[in-house]
Amino acid sequence: LFGARSDLKHVDAHESGARTWDAQSWSFGAVLKAGGGVTVTGNVGTAWRAPTLFELFGSGPRLGEARYEIGNADLDKETSLNMDGGIRFDRERVHLHVAAYRNKFQGFLYIQPTNQMISGYQVFNYEQADALLEGGEASVQVEPTEFLSLTASGDDVRGTNELTDDPLPLTPPARWNVEAELHGPWAGRQGYLSGEVEHVSAPSRLNPYDLAVDAYTLVNLGAGLRGTFGSRRMGLDLRVENLANTSYKDFLSRYKRFALNPGRNVTLRVRTGL
Repeated sequence: LFGARSDLKHVDAHESGARTWDAQSWSFGAVLKAGGGVTVTGNVGTAWRAPTLFELFGSGPRLGEARYEIGNADLDKETSLNMDGGIRFDRERVHLHVAAYRNKFQGFLYIQPTNQMISGYQVFNYEQADALLEGGEASVQVEPTEFLSLTASGDDVRGTNELTDDPLPLTPPARWNVEAELHGPWAGRQGYLSGEVEHVSAPSRLNPYDLAVDAYTLVNLGAGLRGTFGSRRMGLDLRVENLANTSYKDFLSRYKRFALNPGRNVTLRVRTGL
C-alpha cells in the first residue's frame, strides 16, 4: 500500500498576523501472510501538522483548567517520520497482536509546564523541539468456549525531548487491562455479561515540571441484551464504570491539580429503529 498527499494551510488571526504552511507527506505499508494464522505488518511514512491559533497567539488564563497559557508566534510546522511493525496470530479461539512504533519528530509542538505563576495560575508555554516517541502495545484474546472470551492488553510509550534530553511533558504512563465476557442466547435473546479490570501505572519518567499522580486500578462491569421486545428489535446495554468508586487522578487530566476524576458512573442505553 502506498499513498501521498500535499497540504496547504493558511491562518489569519487579524491583528496578530497571518501564517501559511505547506507540506508533502507519504506512507508505505506491507502485509505478509506467513501462513499458520501469522500475519506480519510494517509501515513507514511521514506526517505533519501546523500550530493552532492557541499555540501561536494564546496568552491568558484558562479558568476552567486553572492554568495560564502563553503561545509562541514563532512556532513552525511539525513534521515526523513514523515507523511501526507488528505481528498477528489468529486461530479459531486464539488471537494475538504485538506491535511497536518509533516516531521521529522535527519541531514537535507541545505545551510545557513551568515553575512560574501569574495571578495564582501555573504558567504553561507552547514550545517546539526535536523529539522521539517510542512505544508498543500487545493484546491477546482467548475463547476457551463459544460462550466465554478472555482478553488482556497493554501499552506503553516513551517520549524524549532531544534538545534537552528530558522526558516530554504529559506523556501517558503504562497501562493494561484484563476483561472476561460471557455471551450467548438468554431468554430467547442474545446477551452478554462482562467484567474489566484496568490498571494505570504511576508515571516513571516525569518532565521536571510535570505533576506526578499515583497509580490506580478501576473495575468496570457491563451487561446487555439484543433481540425482539414485543414487536420491535431493540438493544439494551448497562455499563458501570469505576464500580468501587475509586478516588484517582488521570495523569493527562487538565484538572488534576484541583479535582479528582469522576467516581462511579452508571449508563443505561436503549437502542431501536424508528
